[in-house]
Amino acid sequence: MLKALQHPGRLIPVLFALLLAVGTALLCLPIARANPDEPPNVLAAAFTSVSAGCVTGLAVVDTEHYWSTFGHVVILALIVIGGRSVPYPVQREAVTVALLSAGVVAVGTLGLLLATDYRLAPVFFEVASAFGTTGLSTGITPTLPGVAQLILIALMYIGRVGTVSTASAFALNTSHRRYRLPEERPLIG
Repeated sequence: MLKALQHPGRLIPVLFALLLAVGTALLCLPIARANPDEPPNVLAAAFTSVSAGCVTGLAVVDTEHYWSTFGHVVILALIVIGGRSVPYPVQREAVTVALLSAGVVAVGTLGLLLATDYRLAPVFFEVASAFGTTGLSTGITPTLPGVAQLILIALMYIGRVGTVSTASAFALNTSHRRYRLPEERPLIG
């Protein structure tokens, strides 16, 4: 059984299903819900786990009010882990992408905190969701001032185009390049 899972074509779906199952279990915990006294909605937890892990942005419950801060952290972790796949040969580039991504999210969070009166948790959730291009929201986006919405627009653009591509666009000049950018070989299917 373990030898059969060594092939990425078999291992990746199994690990991804395990990630979504763990996410569902964590979202079923009382601490994950804003109202811990109500019984867990397993279907809502599973739907939210799969939606966040697959980075689709669909929701069957009001993300802002149904989930607690712990629930929001679980959802964000699923977005980050499920939304990015890093091939083994480009681990060095992956560290660069991760550090650039963390920097962009940190700067975006700081910018929104300075531009609004909201607490860290909903601001960080909006920033991470915008950067991850998931479409999930705590509901504060329509009430944000213009400058904060512009920050979210920039985060959505950078998140979709990619941190390295965006940084390269600003850093490159018209001279001949003496290097070649890494290429991905994503698994299809």
